[in-house]
Amino acid sequence: MFNCAEYANNPELLTSKLFGHAKGAFTGADRAVSGLIETSNGGVLFIDEVHRLPPEGQEKLFHFMDNGTWRRLGESSDERSATVRLIFASTEDLEKHFLATFIRRIPVIVKILPIAERGQYERLAFIHHFFRREAQRLHHDLSLDSEIISQLMQETLEGNVGGLENLIRNICASAWTFGQRDDGVLEVKAGQLPDRLLMEVPFTVPQTAERVMIYREGGVFPRVSGQHQEYLRLTENICGLCEELAQENISARTFDKLVYQNLTLYLDALMNKESPRARQDKRLRFIEDVGKAIAAHYDLELNAEFAYLTGRYLTSLPLTPVEASPSVRHVMLRWLEEAPGLAQRVAQKLLDVVNNKYDLLIDTLDRLVVAAIVSNAIDATSGGKVKALIIAHGYSTASSIAGVANRLIGEKIYHAMDMPMEVAFSDVSRAIVDYLQHTDTRAGVMVLIDMGYTKEIADALLSVIHGPLVVVDNVTTRLALNVASEIALQKNIEQIAEEIVPLNQSRWDVFWPAQKKARALLVTCITGIGTAFKFKNLMEKSQLTDFDINIIACEYTRLKKQPDGGLVAESV
Repeated sequence: MFNCAEYANNPELLTSKLFGHAKGAFTGADRAVSGLIETSNGGVLFIDEVHRLPPEGQEKLFHFMDNGTWRRLGESSDERSATVRLIFASTEDLEKHFLATFIRRIPVIVKILPIAERGQYERLAFIHHFFRREAQRLHHDLSLDSEIISQLMQETLEGNVGGLENLIRNICASAWTFGQRDDGVLEVKAGQLPDRLLMEVPFTVPQTAERVMIYREGGVFPRVSGQHQEYLRLTENICGLCEELAQENISARTFDKLVYQNLTLYLDALMNKESPRARQDKRLRFIEDVGKAIAAHYDLELNAEFAYLTGRYLTSLPLTPVEASPSVRHVMLRWLEEAPGLAQRVAQKLLDVVNNKYDLLIDTLDRLVVAAIVSNAIDATSGGKVKALIIAHGYSTASSIAGVANRLIGEKIYHAMDMPMEVAFSDVSRAIVDYLQHTDTRAGVMVLIDMGYTKEIADALLSVIHGPLVVVDNVTTRLALNVASEIALQKNIEQIAEEIVPLNQSRWDVFWPAQKKARALLVTCITGIGTAFKFKNLMEKSQLTDFDINIIACEYTRLKKQPDGGLVAESV
């Protein structure tokens, strides 16, 4: 084995180490020396950091690869020959650091992914291995906060595997210095993480968080999950639903809906327990893109939450699956076999692609959950329900309103059409027409739009739909919810328009701020206004005005006729 980096600053010496040199080839070469090529004759030579080899050295190397011959540095006589199998390693871009003539002479190029792109279990194996090595070095078993493993699994490491090893060594060193050591066990807490990782640890991690034991002599593979308790609750609920389904206490359709509802509750519960970094997991974007591609392949219109829910669920899975009982697993498999074929195919295709990319261990329960997500996302093709669209200006206004309404109702009612300001309505109109051409519209189509275009929508859609059309402007979340609830009850479109739309008229009230009036003192006398003025003058001379009071003389008879204070308000 030879590392080119050791001689990177001396190209001649680097070439000499590989090919040897003749006596007098350079200053200090007082004798001839064989190179690694010569001494490896009949064997294998591994050359690391080969990108440090200068162009001249690369040329000599590919000459040897072509002909099996070379000359020592400083020789001009006959060439030498050898048979050596060469293996190169480099961390750099091949096209930037190697001659094209050198690259094309390498018959097999194997790319080893950086640790950040490895599968979960391979990455966890590295983490487990390095912690176990530290446990052996420190002669203590390790008790880790599970959040440490979770953060290391998400960290984009600098330095690849070596960077992970150094990071774990520093964590253990900090724990050795500041942690507790009892009965041969070193306690490693989340506080031992570096500052950049410590900021990502959620504040809601309890003191009794799940522990991960790393034993010096091996042991059980660590269970890791920052949200393990929530996942256990989800699996328990789904297993309970499976038992209800087996006893025929609920229908398959109800089972599907309840699994979906439990999933949304599970993901909502995770929001306050996960680190900010988990919400930026790059796998979410990948799963979203895969979901869109698969939907397009099957010509499906799936709601906006389909890819999001699938991604959030798959990225939250613990690394050790929860085993269900054989009877419950049998119910799950039977439901998957009887589930709508399209939903099952879409779910399985998505799981295959994601698992191939990220090496997730998908079990039967996960297949069931994803199939339930897909089943709830697929737009029903029966003509029993009114098709509803929301159209609104902005990049995501329509999607937001539709998403809220669909989620609160518990099924997909609305198809959203966002209308960015720079997009012409004709483009949006074509998208609506394309959608409705692949949808059963016999029960009618209800379009909720934020403003305008009601006539244009009617002109564009009446020729492609097969039922009545209702267009309602000034869409709000309340209007969308009311319409969605009526559609879910499978009411006809005319009844919905007559009952719901009039109830969503805008209400208004005018509110005035409280008016602060100046303080006043009314002076009056039954004998007449003259006496009132005399009293007023007397009070003003008595310095009563120092109290910031306005003294007003009023005629008694006039004041008696306006007991509501109108005269006072007018005078002040």
